[in-house]
Amino acid sequence: MNSTDSYFDLVKAAVDQESPDGTGFLKGSGGISAYWRKNLSSLETVELSNVLRALRKVAGFLGDNVGSVDWVGMSTKKKGRIVLDPDIIIGRYPISYEKMDILVGIVVHEALHRVVWSERVWQEAVKQAGEITPREKLMLSKVVSTGEDIYVDMVSQKSVLGLYTAKVRQMALAMLKRMHRAVPSVDELLRIWWDTAFNKSVQAVNEVYRDKLDILSAANGWLEEIAAGGTSVVDRDDLKRDLSHFPTISGKVWHGVVGRCDIRKDIYLEVWKKVYEDIKFWRVYDFGMPLYSPLDPKEKTKSKKKRKPGEFPLLESMDEVEAELAADSTDITPLIRAVVGDDDEVMSTSLWDFTVSDTHPVIDPYLVTRLKRIFELYAERKYLVNRGLKSGKIDARKLYRAPIDGRCFKEKQFRTEASWNIVLLVDASASMGGVKWRMVENTVAAIYTALKSTNNHFQAFGYFEIEKICMISRIVKDNKLLSLQPMGQTASGQAIIGSALQMAQMGGKRLLIHVTDGGSNCGCDVSHGINYCRKKKIDLVTLGCGYDDRELMREQYGDSIRFLDSIEQVPGAIEGLLRKKILG
Repeated sequence: MNSTDSYFDLVKAAVDQESPDGTGFLKGSGGISAYWRKNLSSLETVELSNVLRALRKVAGFLGDNVGSVDWVGMSTKKKGRIVLDPDIIIGRYPISYEKMDILVGIVVHEALHRVVWSERVWQEAVKQAGEITPREKLMLSKVVSTGEDIYVDMVSQKSVLGLYTAKVRQMALAMLKRMHRAVPSVDELLRIWWDTAFNKSVQAVNEVYRDKLDILSAANGWLEEIAAGGTSVVDRDDLKRDLSHFPTISGKVWHGVVGRCDIRKDIYLEVWKKVYEDIKFWRVYDFGMPLYSPLDPKEKTKSKKKRKPGEFPLLESMDEVEAELAADSTDITPLIRAVVGDDDEVMSTSLWDFTVSDTHPVIDPYLVTRLKRIFELYAERKYLVNRGLKSGKIDARKLYRAPIDGRCFKEKQFRTEASWNIVLLVDASASMGGVKWRMVENTVAAIYTALKSTNNHFQAFGYFEIEKICMISRIVKDNKLLSLQPMGQTASGQAIIGSALQMAQMGGKRLLIHVTDGGSNCGCDVSHGINYCRKKKIDLVTLGCGYDDRELMREQYGDSIRFLDSIEQVPGAIEGLLRKKILG
């Protein structure tokens, strides 16, 4: 039952039965999440993003190996993720607290399966079982998966998260009870086992299940004791308990990092061997093998849920949700993909400060002085009049104040406008190492020193490719100069878009200066970055330094390219470029 697909579908069916109109489950405000969920929205895209962001935080508290939590249809290719169908909440926004409780319960249940290594328990169990028939493997899978469902719910009860799993478990068991009506059936026996593990006041069960249920229930106390001892699979303590109900493994000692997994595996195998002969001809409703199948459900691109009049329309895709999530994340791949589209190859792109602080640039004081003068002498000025002064030129508008306090004078002032938003984007690929990168550090330091005394906004980024990820890292942060270790290839197209996104929300005249020593050789085409800058009215200029194949760079960058013979010409080229742009 611990496949995300089957468990989710089971709970979703229960939700649909309780709330067929889609307006909410168990109407009211009694949801547990009402105590902490305050970030609500009536917009579908924003609400789906808020919900997913909250679920990811919950999963993050459980462990490092739970994987990502995503909606079905999201383009991420991460493995081992928990994929949820948004149909369970689609309809009216913000979603009810009760539905949020259900989603949290599902995520906690599935995430804990990863934390306690349920898949390993199954793999070791089927390996130890040896050569068995398909029917035997099916029964073993059902015993192991139900036992692990019981175990993870017991683990969740150690914290407030157990309240969420209890709510979802009740819905799942109620739905299973309605589905499994024939007597006897394997599915109903395992449902009763799961139910009695938490509900001691379960109504009398059919006598045909009694003796088998006693065997299964003998494992409950053992699972509860393991769960109470901790969730870690790396517990180094010797694990030795009284196994009088399981004589074949009584007195066995488990050591090492997977001791807890081995205990559960042995218990499930013992239970399976005891009950199989009695139940092998019973009816089976569900022939799925959750722990044997992949964890990720099949991808769906669109929801099939029918909307009623007045309900919000369903998003055609999850692109808008991904972009909303990426807005405050280090992973800006969805934002890059939104600009580029699906027609071009897009690498994963991350805004990550992959920097070192032990940089000692050599700053040219003459260059700094000249850059300062450019902004002081040629930048736009705003005309201001300071009135109500005791000295200066007579202000005809304030003459009435002369006999009162003498404040009838004025003074004209010209203030330099902070009208420039400048970004320096530097290629930090492997070919830029050594002397080239030292020159880059000196140039960034000079520009930063010249502009920090003005009101203009300046940012500097370096970019490189590592393990098929385009990394964009700040070189100036918190009034400090940082540095990078050049490496990898050149993903110029995506770096241009990424740095342009960082300046898109700022006002003033925007200038993006891109410095590189070669053409782009990975990621999306440079034309996407050029077109995006043009669309956002960002003035993009690329300085191509000492690259022999100028025709290739002219083909990639078009009219935005300016060729330099060597990297040593960069400081003078930037000075001339700023002078030209500011003078208009």
